[in-house]
Amino acid sequence: MRAAGVHALIAAPLHHEEMDFGAFISWFHHVRTFDDEAAPLAEALAGQAAQALATLRLQNRLAHAATHDDVTGLPNRRLLELELSTIVGEVGCATLFVDLDGFKEVNDRLGHHAGDRLLHDAGRRLLSGGARRRRGRPLRRDEFVIVCRTDDPAARDGGRAPGPRAASRAG
Repeated sequence: MRAAGVHALIAAPLHHEEMDFGAFISWFHHVRTFDDEAAPLAEALAGQAAQALATLRLQNRLAHAATHDDVTGLPNRRLLELELSTIVGEVGCATLFVDLDGFKEVNDRLGHHAGDRLLHDAGRRLLSGGARRRRGRPLRRDEFVIVCRTDDPAARDGGRAPGPRAASRAG
């Protein structure tokens, strides 16, 4: 520590809700002796820092919960709408809507735990591969939307290819 020019320090643990998660450390580049008030002051500053960090963590968890599906962990419709306004304005994109047929029967026969696992696995599989250009979002309980960035000029100009259902209805 002396090689770094530190000649004195005082420390107190960062503590919140029965958990130590860091340390408040104040160091000095000169020799210093601490009086009886130094330790309580360091502890008070550590308490304020711990509270501020706990608040930031809570805000981050709330922001994540507001923009992500609690079952799949994927970003939700709210975040999709925000991202789409940015993506569509910058580059072209293609959109794929996926409906899990028979999902209600999985929930009815095997229970909600199995249905939740199916949704989680389906969401992860829909995103496997090409993750940098593809974003999957739960739309409703058993529906997903996948947005893929594309360099295709037709996608930028609003070009649209019919999906399997649209093609079968038209034919």
